[in-house]
Amino acid sequence: MLGPCLQHVDERVEGEAIFFSAVVFFVGGGVSAEGIRASGNPLPEAWRLVHGKDWFFWLITVVGLTGLIASFHSIIFAFSRITYALSRAGYIPRFLSLTGGRRTPYAALIIPAAIAWLLLVVYARIDTSAAIANLTQISVFGALVIYVLMMASFIVLRRREPGLPRPYRAPGGEYTAGLGFVLAAIAMGAGFWYTAAARWTILATIGAILLGLLYFAVYSRHRLVAEAPEEEFALIEAAEAELEAPGPMPAPGA
Repeated sequence: MLGPCLQHVDERVEGEAIFFSAVVFFVGGGVSAEGIRASGNPLPEAWRLVHGKDWFFWLITVVGLTGLIASFHSIIFAFSRITYALSRAGYIPRFLSLTGGRRTPYAALIIPAAIAWLLLVVYARIDTSAAIANLTQISVFGALVIYVLMMASFIVLRRREPGLPRPYRAPGGEYTAGLGFVLAAIAMGAGFWYTAAARWTILATIGAILLGLLYFAVYSRHRLVAEAPEEEFALIEAAEAELEAPGPMPAPGA
């Protein structure tokens, strides 16, 4: 069951390291950190500073916007399915896994979106110009927490389960994961130095994570579903593969 998970972790380790390093090297090295420190779009901004607003500037701008739109839809899909899966397994309140007539997890779609909308309203009343930036800070810090845990899990699994089947192995292995862990941890700490609003936003995010851990420790860990459907499907697939595998030839006269 851990094979596909390890493959996904390996691919993320490699991809994140390559693209992060490329952006830091080419953008920062090309126009300096000072040239893009206040930019919300470093890639097109770096090109504009050197070459102006030519056709390639508009190309990477359009490609970037297309990526943002695709990311927006994928985030909606991802948060609803993750919320639904965690609820169905018993980690978070069970009503979040309610589905409609078309099997759409409407509770997992509507409730997190409503929470995000309320946060946007609150931040907009505090400082309209920084509302989106603060919400982005919540998203980025949460992603960095996941990256740190992902790198740590990668290293632990490599050491505790060295014999597990791994369809894909990330170049560098634990060294790459260790580098990703350090970079993510540095980025997490750097958020406290942005602005006062960013610091309070990060602290509030940490508080929400701690509340979730407290909920799990006190309540949900005693009410987890014994086997989530994903685990059952994995067990069934493993059993079917074992039955379909060619067995030893029968002995003569048997």
